[in-house]
Amino acid sequence: MTMHDGRVDILLATHNGAHFLDDIVVSIVAQRYPSFAILVRDDGSVDSTLNRLASLCQAFPDRIRVVERDVRSRGPVQSYARLLDQSTADYVMLCDQDDVWLESKIERSMRRMRQLEAAYGKQTPILVHSDLKVVDERLVPICDSFVASQG
Repeated sequence: MTMHDGRVDILLATHNGAHFLDDIVVSIVAQRYPSFAILVRDDGSVDSTLNRLASLCQAFPDRIRVVERDVRSRGPVQSYARLLDQSTADYVMLCDQDDVWLESKIERSMRRMRQLEAAYGKQTPILVHSDLKVVDERLVPICDSFVASQG
């Protein structure tokens, strides 16, 4: 088994986030880990989110798929639950619509996942959580560590 074995579904719940979508999708598509897809569920957006998603699906047809669109907002918990139900991948990663991922995020997360699977077995539920950089609306860093900024 190589580092790149195991498909990853990136689960992205959207709600009125049109102005974030280009940044997050482009940052995910630029990942060094090759085996992934982005599954999107829109939660009743009334802005141009659906139009942006349609354009992004056309631009990256092998990478992004809208799996459900609901005219009634169900909230983030139900959105991610429904996305989890749709995923058939070996691994999943959750993504917020205002995230921007470093190009090594999937690769580094999967490396840690493999280490934990080797130690505890593949049948043991495992969660890998990463820190994040805090940035402003122009992606200028405010703090290199969210954990550190929260004390």
